[in-house]
Amino acid sequence: HQIRVHMKYIGCPILGDAVYGKKDELFPGATLMLHARELIVRLPGKRKFTIFRAAVPERFTEVIKILKRKYPRIVPEDKR
Repeated sequence: HQIRVHMKYIGCPILGDAVYGKKDELFPGATLMLHARELIVRLPGKRKFTIFRAAVPERFTEVIKILKRKYPRIVPEDKR
């Protein structure tokens, strides 16, 4: 929630955010495009950190493909 509020405040709402964003003409049916690729946390009662990883959802890669076609100079290639 907090990052969504901050992104709206600086004029960059997150695509698909029905609360803090706006409808996008290019992606009218987009759902919230916010994803954590990796989280590192120390769980209660544990000494070591635990790493949680999640693949990028397919819907994200579809949006990125469309953006790369529409704005080839703006959308950088992923170096990971």
